[in-house]
Amino acid sequence: MPAHRILSCAPVWVGDQEQGVAQTKWFPAVVGNHVADIVEKYGADTELVPASLTAFIERRRGVGAGGEGYDYRQHGEVESDNTYFVSDEITDSFCILGPAEAHVERLRQLEDVGVKQFTIYLTGGEEERLLAEYAEHVLPAFC
Repeated sequence: MPAHRILSCAPVWVGDQEQGVAQTKWFPAVVGNHVADIVEKYGADTELVPASLTAFIERRRGVGAGGEGYDYRQHGEVESDNTYFVSDEITDSFCILGPAEAHVERLRQLEDVGVKQFTIYLTGGEEERLLAEYAEHVLPAFC
């Protein structure tokens, strides 16, 4: 039987934590929208949907982007109004933010749970700088 290859992907920000949150907060909003679809399909009161995900998407109900819920016109945009329900802590848990050492640590944690490949979403600005930071300070830890 072939070995499974687990892929993880998220935006990254090497540098100031607060700025990283601002540049990547759109991602948990996008994921939250997709999780809401899963909860609607499988139900909030089932073991198939963890309580933490249910609580996360409950915060997105009601008035928000565009007046009522998720606005696909701003899907994946850094300055999206869809982020109204996303806390800084949630953003930190969905993305990899902070100094290069924190990136190495988080990638090691992912590796420990079976992630074999990590894809960086370069959609939050300063893409060339982020790639250079990874090439110089993060990737050598895995070579």
